[in-house]
Amino acid sequence: MNVSIDWSKIGIRKKVCMIEALTDTNALRKLSIDPDPVVRATVAANKHTSALDLTLLASDPVEKVRIAVANNTGATITVLDKLSKDESKDVRRAVAKNKRTSTKTLLSMAYDKDFYVRYNIAKNRRANKETLTILSKNKSEDIRRTVAEHPNTPEEVLNKLAKSSSWLVRASVACNKNIPFSLLKELAKEKDEYMVRCVAANPKADREIYEILKSHVNRYIFQFEQLKKRFENNTGA
Repeated sequence: MNVSIDWSKIGIRKKVCMIEALTDTNALRKLSIDPDPVVRATVAANKHTSALDLTLLASDPVEKVRIAVANNTGATITVLDKLSKDESKDVRRAVAKNKRTSTKTLLSMAYDKDFYVRYNIAKNRRANKETLTILSKNKSEDIRRTVAEHPNTPEEVLNKLAKSSSWLVRASVACNKNIPFSLLKELAKEKDEYMVRCVAANPKADREIYEILKSHVNRYIFQFEQLKKRFENNTGA
């Protein structure tokens, strides 16, 4: 794209569309100091904006610009760590969701007062065992459910969550592909339909699991029927 464009003569809507498609880092650098915060935010969201410019934009006084930086996977770990302490909960939410955010930063945010910050951390695949252990004790059922489904959640935490008074949390444990087989067997004994779906759909479900489910499932449940097909003709392991 031609970097000699006179951006001052272009309307804001057209300018935003052009910036979103812009790949020229030099042009993006010039636009990163534009007086219009909408322009700066659009630059901050562009994946071609340099790490240096994103670092500068991370200190922008306008919240939406910092949010755009926090959402950008091109932002450095250092910048994301800085923004994790931002006064704006929306900025912190974006950091918690960013797949580039370091495990150390996610851990430091695990006690954030904002629900959606903690929820986004629980969904982030970079969250480690220590962070997930902390979040597994959260009062929010939604957060505990998300932890229960996370691939990095340790077995000891899954065992504890499987004893939750919330059937949704227990069922989420059954959905976890890393669940210990012995625990999956125990959960297979529960008759709740959602639990049956999760157990039957788990890749670890074998003939033994099928027989447990078969003993109490007396209605059509798609996931169970799919499991049934594997074993009714004795071809399943």
